[in-house]
Amino acid sequence: MSAGPESPLGTLVNAPRTAARRPFGCDPVPDDLDDRVFDVCVIGSGAAGAITAAACAAAGLDVAVLERGPHPGAASFDELVELSEPAYARDAKGCWSLTGYPWTTCNVGGGTVFYGAAAFRYRRVDFAAGGHFGDGDLPVDWPYDYAALAPYYAEVESLVGVSGDAAADPTHPDPSSALPMPPVETSPGGARLLKAAAELALHAFPTPLAIASQGYRGRSGCVADTPCMETACPHGAKGVAEPPCVPTPGAVGNAIARITGARVHQLPMTPARVWEAMQA
Repeated sequence: MSAGPESPLGTLVNAPRTAARRPFGCDPVPDDLDDRVFDVCVIGSGAAGAITAAACAAAGLDVAVLERGPHPGAASFDELVELSEPAYARDAKGCWSLTGYPWTTCNVGGGTVFYGAAAFRYRRVDFAAGGHFGDGDLPVDWPYDYAALAPYYAEVESLVGVSGDAAADPTHPDPSSALPMPPVETSPGGARLLKAAAELALHAFPTPLAIASQGYRGRSGCVADTPCMETACPHGAKGVAEPPCVPTPGAVGNAIARITGARVHQLPMTPARVWEAMQA
């Protein structure tokens, strides 16, 4: 498998194909992989990786997606966390070590399978926070403002299906923007919070969620019969980085090849600025 002689991607070194070396839930390595030439290599099939791959494929590019983990299938969040790389954390002696809780799970769809699906847009002030908090060790101001990202927020909200009411949120950067679906039905706990907020003269509003409040583009609406956090939605109402939310292999012709169980160890750069993705 390669990215072509003129591609900045260089050569993609294949993973071992023996079943004993491949994690559970991983696809067989495609038989034609050695003969295919790709324009783009995307590392990871989570929120950013899946959308990037779909956009590249829609533009006519052939895409290889390397995913370290398996298909989640019936595996639980706790089981998949055990497969994930721990985060750096300080130990008892104050030294940094890989002993922290993983940031997310490693699987097809990434953390979107198990997240709570809150889908806020950044506020305008978030893009220029340095004037309020100072830069500290790193600059906190973005190189562009909210207006530059606004069209892409709208595109992704439509893609994953966000439910909510922008006009009800007094801090929303563009309250006139319409979300694809009305808010998800308020839970009993949420109803108590609304009542308490009203009694305290506070303005409560529904959280924008990447959860279908009604049927949406082949997805079922939320029926509120299971927690969202750390749980894969059994009804497909949650907006995850998988079809039908995000087109992946088979949904954009043959333009995307997703290789699971493929861990990328390094991206060495040659003097000619050619990158090589090396798999375990």
